[in-house]
Parts: sequence; C-alpha cells; structure tokens
Amino acid sequence: MTEVRWIGIFIFLGLIIQPVFGQKGKKEYESQFKEKYEENIQKEYLYGRYIPANVDEAIAELDNLLAPEVKQRFLALPDSLAGPKGVNTMGPWLLRNWNLYDGSRLSHFMKTELSISHPVDMAYYVLILYYNDQNNIPYEKEELLGYIKERRKQLFLEQVKDEEPGQK
Repeated sequence: MTEVRWIGIFIFLGLIIQPVFGQKGKKEYESQFKEKYEENIQKEYLYGRYIPANVDEAIAELDNLLAPEVKQRFLALPDSLAGPKGVNTMGPWLLRNWNLYDGSRLSHFMKTELSISHPVDMAYYVLILYYNDQNNIPYEKEELLGYIKERRKQLFLEQVKDEEPGQK
C-alpha cells in the first residue's frame, strides 16, 4: 500500500512542478527564437541560399531559379488557380529556402512594410505578383494585400468557430 501512496505522491508532485519548469522552457525558447530571428533578418544568405531583400528582388530571384518547364506550367494556369496551385507546389520551397517561418530579411520586409505576418500569405503574395508580372497582367498591390488580409481573417474566424465548445 505504501508503494501506491509513493507513486501517487510522485505523480502529484510532477503535476505541480511541471508547469513551473515548462514556463521557463517556453520563455527560454521564445528568447532563443527572437535572438535567431534578429540574426537572420540581417543576413543576405541563410544556409547557403540567397535571400531577397524585398518583393521585387524575390520576383527576379524566382524567375532565375525556376526551371523553364516549371515556369511554363505555372504561367499557363488560369489566374484563379495561380495562387492556390502555386502555394501548394512552390510555396513549401519558398517557405523553407527563404526562411519565411523563422525569419529572413524577406519575411521581415513583408511583416514591417506590407503588414503580412503569416508565412503562407507571404509565399502567396510573391507567387501572385510573379504570375501577374510574367503574364503582363495589370494588378494593384494594395488590392492584393487587402484580399490576403481578409482571407487570413476569414480563416482565423473559421478556426475559432470550429473550436467553440458545443458547436458542431
């Protein structure tokens, strides 16, 4: 019986102590992330890959990087599919190689100058501008920014609605 009591005590202590140590770990992680982010946004190259400084450079760099057959397939898409298809196919490459999640000079530019905070929205914005630029489609950057922000807001509201207790 005493064995069971000791196990209960250890479990109880573990439940009490864990949140205290867990908070320290979270704060430490956030501090390390901020430090790395500040370091990353200053660098022209991350992990051996050139990081564009702004959207115009990103469009030019994307044009240089894409294989001709990939470029041809992407630019042949109907404009209504360029964003979704682009984000699902080329988006992961942009997110990873231009370090959009963990911070880069491009992601920092988009956060501070364009108020785009979600990395997937950053990739979407670059890909749509590239598509329109290469297909000589006139576009209004402010209109696209407004669309992206509204889309992100709607996605957030849908997520919150899905998480409300008692809602099905």
